[in-house]
Amino acid sequence: MRTRLREFFSHWPDPDQTPTAEQLHALRISIKRLRYSAESLGEFYPDRLALLLGLLKQLQDVLGELQDYATQRALIEADLVRHRAKSDQQSGSDEPDPDLAVIESLISDYRRRQEERFARLSLLWRGIVSKKFHGSLKYLISHPVKPSPASEDAVTHG
Repeated sequence: MRTRLREFFSHWPDPDQTPTAEQLHALRISIKRLRYSAESLGEFYPDRLALLLGLLKQLQDVLGELQDYATQRALIEADLVRHRAKSDQQSGSDEPDPDLAVIESLISDYRRRQEERFARLSLLWRGIVSKKFHGSLKYLISHPVKPSPASEDAVTHG
């Protein structure tokens, strides 16, 4: 668990710096690993991992949305380039192509959505990297609870 936590925090060490796409991708993978580790160790930390698991789920969701918006925006931007090239070849008029305005509006909408999701991600991350939360996590993983005999029996005999 400590290794997964170190990995998790290493991908965006300074919340005042905007992470690269590569850092966000690595963070997303790290979250998945940490979340699965935390879920598999749940019997040693009964009810104490709920907050962490909830935050990891939120982070995964926001990072997934960010990735979806970035992908969609890139596809639409590529369409815009193709449409402009086609429009330039076919038209000798000075009138603006109405399709271009629609495509540009879509790109703007996806950019706005990305900015909103990144603001949400940044807020979540600042809370997670706060000294108080970090200290709580350190304490939590340093003090596992021994499973009850009933849960041990279920694991060995179930």
